[in-house]
Amino acid sequence: MLTAECGRISPATSTATSLSSSYTQQPLSIASSIKSIKVQQVLSPRNSSSDINDEFVPRSEYNRLVQQFEELLTTMNKFRLEMCQKVSMLEAKIAKQ
Repeated sequence: MLTAECGRISPATSTATSLSSSYTQQPLSIASSIKSIKVQQVLSPRNSSSDINDEFVPRSEYNRLVQQFEELLTTMNKFRLEMCQKVSMLEAKIAKQ
């Protein structure tokens, strides 16, 4: 299982002990998909469909979608890092009180 820890995707290694840790260590179901997109090759579904044009997209469209997906992942990780920092600041304020 992969988790997001302060804006980074990493394997789950420990349990969360504080609010910020528990908030940022949520499972990411799409994280493993990113690596499989880059390395996985699509095999032709022979005998399953006579019209393979319905099953595949052109390489340029595939590359565009992969790039868009990677940009979304980057945005998501930046957001997670920002939220981790904000939660840490709030925890520090609460601890002072």
